[in-house]
Amino acid sequence: MRSLDRVVCDYPLPDPLDQGRAFGTNDFGGFGSDLYVITRDGRLLRQAPVRPREHAPVRDVEWPIDGDIRIFDDDERAGGATIEYAVRFRVGRVEWVRRVRLDPPEADAMQRRHIERRCRLTSTT
Repeated sequence: MRSLDRVVCDYPLPDPLDQGRAFGTNDFGGFGSDLYVITRDGRLLRQAPVRPREHAPVRDVEWPIDGDIRIFDDDERAGGATIEYAVRFRVGRVEWVRRVRLDPPEADAMQRRHIERRCRLTSTT
């Protein structure tokens, strides 16, 4: 299992209580050692690591992304539930940020049973 890259979001999030978090993501295909920042003006920067003996960027690099990423973290306030946001970039800038609502596992099981019951009813009629 690979590690997660970290993302700090200075761009305003829908829930201000989540603003100071360091989120995780695996959408960049890295090895989990990189730190990214979404700036207040919506740009994505890969921060230069402090690794003097390795070949790495020596300054922050703007990451011109076009598409969606997911960032997430555990919420201790909600008993360890996951907080997740989808962030859409267009031409290197944030287009929108939306909270992803994750249903608890028991809600998924109830929904599956409801669908199975409905399928059985329609197949017998």
